[in-house]
Amino acid sequence: MSKILEVLNRKSVELKSEVIELGLADDMLKEIANANSDIKNYLKSASSISSLASKAASDGSSYIQSAVKINKIMSTMKAKAKELGVKAEDIKGYKEAEDLLVRYDPSAVQSKVADFKKL
Repeated sequence: MSKILEVLNRKSVELKSEVIELGLADDMLKEIANANSDIKNYLKSASSISSLASKAASDGSSYIQSAVKINKIMSTMKAKAKELGVKAEDIKGYKEAEDLLVRYDPSAVQSKVADFKKL
C-alpha cells in the first residue's frame, strides 16, 4: 500500500510541475505577443515623429531664409524712407513684416530647428 502511495505522490508532483511549466510558457507567450505589439507601435510612432521633425526642420529653415530676406528688405525700406522723409512704418507691408519677425523670432525658430534636426 505504501508503494502505491509513493507512486501516486510522485505522479502528482510530476503533473504539478508540468502544469506550472505550461502556465509559465503561456505567460511567456502572452508577454511576447504584448512586446511584439508594443515594439511595432513604438517603431510606427518613432517613424512618424522622425518624419514630422524632419518636415518641421525643413519648414523652419525655409522660414528663417524668408525672415533674413524680409529683414534685409526692411533695412533697405527704412533707409529709403529716411531719404524720402517718410516713416518706414507707413510703407505698405512694413508693419506686418515687423510684427511677423517679432511674433516668430527667427533666432527662436533656429533653435527649434536645431532641436528637430537631432530627432
